[in-house]
Amino acid sequence: MKSLFLEEFDATIRYHVIDGEGPAIVYLAALSFPSLPNFLPSATHPSMPRRHSVFVDYLGVGYSEHPPAFDHSMQNHAKTVASILDQEGLTACVVVGHSMGGTVGIYLALQRPELVSHLVVCEGNLTTGGGAGTRYFTSVPQDEFVANFFPKHLAKWREAGREGDQSAAWRCGAWEGSDFIGVYKNSLALVQLDNDLKQKFFDLPMKRTFIYGEASLPENTGEVTADAPDPDELKANGVSIGVVPDVGHMMMVLNPSGFVDVLKSEL
Repeated sequence: MKSLFLEEFDATIRYHVIDGEGPAIVYLAALSFPSLPNFLPSATHPSMPRRHSVFVDYLGVGYSEHPPAFDHSMQNHAKTVASILDQEGLTACVVVGHSMGGTVGIYLALQRPELVSHLVVCEGNLTTGGGAGTRYFTSVPQDEFVANFFPKHLAKWREAGREGDQSAAWRCGAWEGSDFIGVYKNSLALVQLDNDLKQKFFDLPMKRTFIYGEASLPENTGEVTADAPDPDELKANGVSIGVVPDVGHMMMVLNPSGFVDVLKSEL
């Protein structure tokens, strides 16, 4: 684990590095998730080539500090990631972002295109409105979310995990160490994304890939959403498409082998 003090935000961000070959892969996790539970099984999968890999814990998440004044905007999360890559002397990275991480990756590519050679967005939000989870989280005021709403859900998932529900246990373990205010503010930032983000994503100069879990495809859900856009529109704008079979949004957690197969085919 490495650390970087960010003077602009008066906080220390921490990240993990695995040495390997080829262009670095930067893994950006989903909504307030620590990076290793989200992506370590993918990066270390037996069929995944050993690549130089960077796993970022956002401010307010995991081993990073929880600065009370941080605004949790996607733009500022992207700035913190850029600072890490500068410290590591990395450019032209493959950036793989899941959900919120995909959106942070887009802002990173917009702010510092020299840092990103290939942007892989795994059901990241491209438009306003949020995904199902962020809409649900922001359906209550922040104070209610922090004091009652989120703790009750963590307790429910913890109990379900004790009864054998591995998905619930994973969710509880990933979230309970995060800054609850940060979870809410991250959710709100995704719900209130810039209206022109999708077009800016389309206009980016580097290679772009969008990966769906099969169950999230609009043809299977009957709707286009902020984190599951129309695949034909993506293709028409030069974005390649990957689909992980037999899963939905938590594609790399619930089908790690399928996710790695799709990621390798795109790399």
